[in-house]
Amino acid sequence: MKAIIILLLIFSTLQAQSWVKATSEPVVIQNITPEQAFYRAKQNARKKAIRKVLGTHIQQSTIVQNATFAGEFIHAFSYGHILNENVENVDIKIRQRSSGQMPTLTCEVTMNCEVIEEKGKPDLSFKVKAELNSLSFTDGDEMIIRVKSTKECYITVLNITATDDIYVLFPNQYRRKNKVLADETIEIPSVDDRQRGLHFRVSSLPGHKEDTEYIKVLATRQPIGFLEDIDEESGFKKFKNNKYALTELAQWLTMVPANERAEDFVSYIIVAQK
Repeated sequence: MKAIIILLLIFSTLQAQSWVKATSEPVVIQNITPEQAFYRAKQNARKKAIRKVLGTHIQQSTIVQNATFAGEFIHAFSYGHILNENVENVDIKIRQRSSGQMPTLTCEVTMNCEVIEEKGKPDLSFKVKAELNSLSFTDGDEMIIRVKSTKECYITVLNITATDDIYVLFPNQYRRKNKVLADETIEIPSVDDRQRGLHFRVSSLPGHKEDTEYIKVLATRQPIGFLEDIDEESGFKKFKNNKYALTELAQWLTMVPANERAEDFVSYIIVAQK
């Protein structure tokens, strides 16, 4: 573990890092819980922080527009990561745009984020695609993930939950080997895995009408070493501290050169049963 940490520190010195402050757009607390509004506001603030550091560089990059930056999950993509963050202020306000409108309650978050910009560029011929059997699930539904890469590689599938926990869905106790061939489509869980009892069933948070979660797929030329250092929970590896799970993942990803990995993500919603 010490050797890995030293490598991370050495690698980080080769990249441009900046601490920036960013304030989210106001998120209206309507048909969502205050907790959900806080989560969405944090995502917005993170996006603004990366924009401040990377500027027009990401606006000109089609790879970013087509991948992570086009959605809400912006912690790990090819040109920038948030390595550390802390919430400076949470502002709950009552807003009324005009006298004829009903007042609304909003949540606004100010964060300090340490953003790192990678110097390398991704291999444009190395791409990975993730698809789900649905983008809208009801609590208890089964999720099936299909992944295809343009090159022979090692596939890692992560589930980022609505509470920012990160579970490693693949590889898992049923399928330890995660090497795939170029243009090979794999299904997770596979038919055989499902027959043996492995099912990914989604669930919404208690008291929530709807939650948004993410599937993050990493395709790497070499096996990802950090998986060995993550503890298993009920047969699946999980990043320990949910408060820092996303930034911990970003720190690990900085150790994989941009031209040796490809990434994709899919967001989906979980609707609570009535």
